[in-house]
Amino acid sequence: MYIDSVFHTPDEAELASPLYLTWAGHRVCRPNHSIGPRVLPNYKMVLVVEGSGFFRLNGQDRLIRAGDLFFCFPDVIHHYFANSGDPWTIKWFSFNGNSCAQIMRSLGATPEEPIFTDCMTGRLLNLVNEIIEGLKRDNVHTYAATGYSYLFFDELLSIRDNEGLCSEHEVAENELLEKIKRFVQLNYANTLSVDVIAAHLNYSRSFISHFFKQHVGISLPQFVNELRIHRACELLSQTDMSNEQIAMSIGYGDTLYFIKVFKRHMNTTPQKYRQNAQDEARRSAKE
Repeated sequence: MYIDSVFHTPDEAELASPLYLTWAGHRVCRPNHSIGPRVLPNYKMVLVVEGSGFFRLNGQDRLIRAGDLFFCFPDVIHHYFANSGDPWTIKWFSFNGNSCAQIMRSLGATPEEPIFTDCMTGRLLNLVNEIIEGLKRDNVHTYAATGYSYLFFDELLSIRDNEGLCSEHEVAENELLEKIKRFVQLNYANTLSVDVIAAHLNYSRSFISHFFKQHVGISLPQFVNELRIHRACELLSQTDMSNEQIAMSIGYGDTLYFIKVFKRHMNTTPQKYRQNAQDEARRSAKE
């Protein structure tokens, strides 16, 4: 692990100013390196330069990738940690001042929605580097570093306005939901669990479970079972496959378990369902 940081102690005049800096740095993290849970007296901006990690928000672990950034708010508990398989490299600066609440409102950043995705332009990264280097060059008079921080917020505001980049916007949520559904539709015949789905999409199990139920109204295992049973009904109606063959074809390795799940969903056994489907087909053929 590598860390390079610089602190600044504001004087009385700075503490009364619209914006001042207190800390900035660069860290290459080891796997699972964790910050928090804790609170800070100031704001903190964290930009992910490489790799990935997680930001715990309302009990859910949100995946943060290279190019994303997030804010920590004063006196609000935060907890974030590097991915075990792809630990992140981060750059940050801490700040405060009587204009900061307005800056956050302008950006649309709140303690409930502190994450910005895909927003690391070359200019934004250069401005963070200038803030860090500015504090190193002159730790007494921080005019240059403070000026670069204003330019940083201006650049981020432009990105947000021009590209619609804000945390957890509706398009991103819809895209994630479609990815989950598509993955299940393509893989329901295999052994499929919430853990498998979450790992494939690079999210925590708890986040994927809560996210899916919040947006669909049923749990992810329920959705998988409904998809499997729907396919079982098609196979029972259209083929002469045995219960064992159907169970294996839709991801149930145990035939008795398949029959139990089918009966719970359809209020009848697979055999009776097939018979009813055949009877209905014969009646339709006569008409």
